[in-house]
Amino acid sequence: MRTVLLMVLCLAIATTALAQSAQQQERERLKFQQRARTLGDAISADKPRETARCKELRQEIDLYKGKPQRRYIARRNYEAECMREETDTDRATAAPFTQ
Repeated sequence: MRTVLLMVLCLAIATTALAQSAQQQERERLKFQQRARTLGDAISADKPRETARCKELRQEIDLYKGKPQRRYIARRNYEAECMREETDTDRATAAPFTQ
């Protein structure tokens, strides 16, 4: 009889511990999701909005589909004017070289 009582007591303790563990994992998951959402919003805010000039250059690239030389020049102009902003910000946030 004592062994059955001990087994029931151990089972109750284990069940309580598992329930608390599950609740803790759920809280951590919710915290992680909130941080990920916040980080995603911050990254979106940091990215520069595409300017009208960049949209115009993208349309120009599409316009020159059958003309490879003009399309190449349009793509280079797009990269020089629109991609430069992202590259500059990436360089500014990169860690300096240390030995």
